[in-house]
Amino acid sequence: MKSAIAFLFFVNAAVAFFSPSPQLPTNIHNIRRTSNAVFSVPGQPHLVGSACLRSSSNPDSESDSAQDTSPEETLLRMNLSINAAADPDAAIEAVRAYVRSFPFAAILPVQPLQYVPSDDGLGVKVTFLRKKTKEKGSQDGGIDFSIEFTSPEDEEEGGVGMGPLGRRIRVVATRISEGQTVSKMFSEKLIVTEFVKGISGSEPERSSEMLSKLVSVDSVFHKWMS
Repeated sequence: MKSAIAFLFFVNAAVAFFSPSPQLPTNIHNIRRTSNAVFSVPGQPHLVGSACLRSSSNPDSESDSAQDTSPEETLLRMNLSINAAADPDAAIEAVRAYVRSFPFAAILPVQPLQYVPSDDGLGVKVTFLRKKTKEKGSQDGGIDFSIEFTSPEDEEEGGVGMGPLGRRIRVVATRISEGQTVSKMFSEKLIVTEFVKGISGSEPERSSEMLSKLVSVDSVFHKWMS
């Protein structure tokens, strides 16, 4: 009896010794993420599902997202004070009407472009155009003009005090980089500098006598100031 028991023990030990150990899955990239579960592998630190599967996603996704959300460059910032006898609502509508009617195409006769009211209706969107191809769309950048009242916080940050009616009008032009493959610095400079001359009255052909009765230029900053 003892001999039989010893023989069975010897057989079980031999089978356990020569049997291959279970293999862990090696292709972890094929695991589809269904939750933020924790994967535990003997001898390895715990890995959260999102970290494990990051290498199977697009490596450029984070950098692309950062580029998409990056702010556009400000090309022009102008503050207009509202004249004492003027109605603020009438004044800001006059500024918007002036921007909408500004002859952007005449400033750049060689550059195809279009300008329409912005999506929020508070400004003007100038779009540079090019011939559409299979590789590129028709948009080649542009400039977005926004016209809004300044807030008390804006005035405090500027450190210049409030206007005579407690607020001013701010005109901001920002670059639209969408579709732009080649720098449009020359076109941007011409539009911004000629716009400043017109709205300030230093260029009589593009100035507005009615607008000058409602607002006055307080401050101007643009990218090409000397």
